[in-house]
Amino acid sequence: MRTVLGVWAVAAAAVLVAGCSGGGEDVDPGPSRSSSPSGSAGSGLAAEWEPKLRKAADGGTRACADVASDGCAQYLGGITETAYDLRDAIVEAGAEDAYPRTMAEIEKVTTAADSYVEDGCEEAAEPGCSGHAALVRSGGSGLRLMLAADEAGGQG
Repeated sequence: MRTVLGVWAVAAAAVLVAGCSGGGEDVDPGPSRSSSPSGSAGSGLAAEWEPKLRKAADGGTRACADVASDGCAQYLGGITETAYDLRDAIVEAGAEDAYPRTMAEIEKVTTAADSYVEDGCEEAAEPGCSGHAALVRSGGSGLRLMLAADEAGGQG
């Protein structure tokens, strides 16, 4: 059990380090996935990411009946990996300002996933593990809602 989420945690940390290694605002944005690199609302990420988020969130009730199971660790890792991928897509599109709710929800999901790993939840259901798992699980639907809200516009 530890191996599955441990490998995921190392990979997630590598993604974070790679994503944070840029020197500042003079970063070359490269090819954009969006027609609005300025980050305006309606960049169209929801059309691509809603199905991916829905797929990542499917099956959570069964998978996490035992929070310390391999199945739960894999399920939570899938949601978290999808959250990181969505964050990367938003950053690549230069749309962080257009997706503030989504970025906040991504932070919530990834922080809960980190806590799940740090507390050893993939080996034993310690106090707090159910809460960490619930926050990651809710992120599957929460991210879809925040993405839609951000694309609908307005500040929240």
